[in-house]
Amino acid sequence: MARSEVTADQAADLLGVRLQTIYAYVSRGLLTRHRRTNEAGHRVSVFPLEEVLRLAGERTRVRTGSLEVLVETDVTLLDPKGTLSFRGHDAVALSTRPFEEVAALVWAVPPVGDWEAAQDDRAVVRAASSALAPGATDADRIRAAVLALASADAARDDLKPDHVVAVGRRAIAGGIVALGGPETGSVAERLWSALGGAPAHEGMAALNAALVLLIDHELAASTMAARIAAGTGADPWLVLLTGLAALGGGRHGRSSVAAAGLLDTVRREGARGLDRYAAEVGDVGIPGFGHKVYVDADPRAEVLLDHVARLDPDGWPAVEELLLTVSRRFGLSPNVDLGLAALVQACGWPKASGETVFALSRMVGWVAHAMEEYPQGLRFRPRAVYTGDARESG
Repeated sequence: MARSEVTADQAADLLGVRLQTIYAYVSRGLLTRHRRTNEAGHRVSVFPLEEVLRLAGERTRVRTGSLEVLVETDVTLLDPKGTLSFRGHDAVALSTRPFEEVAALVWAVPPVGDWEAAQDDRAVVRAASSALAPGATDADRIRAAVLALASADAARDDLKPDHVVAVGRRAIAGGIVALGGPETGSVAERLWSALGGAPAHEGMAALNAALVLLIDHELAASTMAARIAAGTGADPWLVLLTGLAALGGGRHGRSSVAAAGLLDTVRREGARGLDRYAAEVGDVGIPGFGHKVYVDADPRAEVLLDHVARLDPDGWPAVEELLLTVSRRFGLSPNVDLGLAALVQACGWPKASGETVFALSRMVGWVAHAMEEYPQGLRFRPRAVYTGDARESG
């Protein structure tokens, strides 16, 4: 299928309508249908992307409290029916491959050789970490490491792909140094040590899977923020800091902390704890469950929860009871935040470690999106609808 065409399912998702409506648009002359043969040899209907985007601009109605933005990307395909792929490769299948290898795939570059921090970078990061206040979180340490490395990069304004990729690798390696990780080993091995995990093959595999699965998720809030920064011509270090800032909110990268709190409550109080928790959060929703895009299961959660069941058989029954209870009472499936929360508890890591894993992993995706956005220039300029008091001039 040509890049300028989309399938019927993709068109329906972009327009926010049912498949039947797509074919109604065809019959009314609003969309042009072509037939192509897909990789499996099946004949499928495809539609010009330009027509779909134009129709989306004319007909999509913004839901209360949300903004609809459509951006073309080759990085990630997110299917609401429950699949996620990076550069055309299924993310679940990729989760068994080394994080570094998948990062290179997402960056569309040959495998990057050295992911270990250079001696000068280690010195810069350790100096920055030592200057932080005692109450600094691991996320603070990662942000400080990125800023310190930016200030030491004489070529920081270089927006060419080779430099942008190098920045991503150095930022991830530097973040692990800031957490006290060892100097050698794979990213997963060094991060496992930094988080304080006891030696466990299953745990290492689970951590690597989490790092891979969290690399990108289309236009999540932090990725959109990173793309906007790249559109202004911000250097790649600042793009990463922009993403890290947006990720730090409780509704995004720190959501696993709330999910861990729910898990703790249910472990102590059982189903009554869930009822009380649901009553307290009200319309906010059940942390770790449901998703704004997936209509059913989040494939990332399924992978991580499978790892948790093998890694922590004693603690798994409490997780399983929570899954079943939420499904029966609220009809919700777990999302990746619940998977991360369960993994953090199974491994005995500090409570906020879900955010730490998320931040280090997602920098790969921000780098990929930045490289896509730099050639576009400054194109994000939404307009506001003024709702204040009207004032008469002069």
